Amino acid sequence: MERTDRGNIGMIIFKMPWAQPPLDKWDIEEISHFPVDGEKHISVQMSILHKDGSHNHILEEGPDDNDIWRKLYEQAMEFEK
Repeated sequence: MERTDRGNIGMIIFKMPWAQPPLDKWDIEEISHFPVDGEKHISVQMSILHKDGSHNHILEEGPDDNDIWRKLYEQAMEFEK
């Protein structure tokens, strides 16, 4: 997560990748952490229900870093086309 300081009051705002478009339209179905060779990994599954009643799922697993959210963003963008 990216952290920024804003103004003189020193307020800290965390940019939550799941709350940014297009992921903000998706529901988080499951998030789990698990160790792989002593490294913390994450699995994130998200879904979206479309107006026509259909829905899609996206899933990424890997090291717990921002790359997971970039990959989920890219998958979500494919459904925006």
